[in-house]
Amino acid sequence: HVASLQAEVCRLTSSASGLRDALEREAQRTADVEAKCQAHLADLGRLEASCRQAEERAQEEAERAERELASLRAEAAEGLAAAGAAAADLAEAAERKAAELEAQLAELREESARLQSKLTEAAAETADAARRIRDLEGASSEAAS
Repeated sequence: HVASLQAEVCRLTSSASGLRDALEREAQRTADVEAKCQAHLADLGRLEASCRQAEERAQEEAERAERELASLRAEAAEGLAAAGAAAADLAEAAERKAAELEAQLAELREESARLQSKLTEAAAETADAARRIRDLEGASSEAAS
């Protein structure tokens, strides 16, 4: 009878050891995923800051471009009033500059849109990593019980 109990104790000890090893592996996998998630969150934070800075620069550049455009148009109007043909040349230059500034503004807006897309992608990756962590924690809880 004692030998039977000893065999059962050995079997249970071995089973517990196997479960403990499995739990440790799951815990390590969970820690690895959590570290990746934290890295994604840090990347997301940096990307958000970069996106905000780019948007601020784009806004400042757009405002500067609009001021410069208004100024150039005002100069062109004064030139037309003062000197006929010379003013026509100035107006043409102002319109070219306005087209350049509008093209720059469009490029800045495209860059802002690209950054926003990267931000959205990073947020989706972070959400996916968080979901995987929850899944692993659930699996780890099931393995523990």
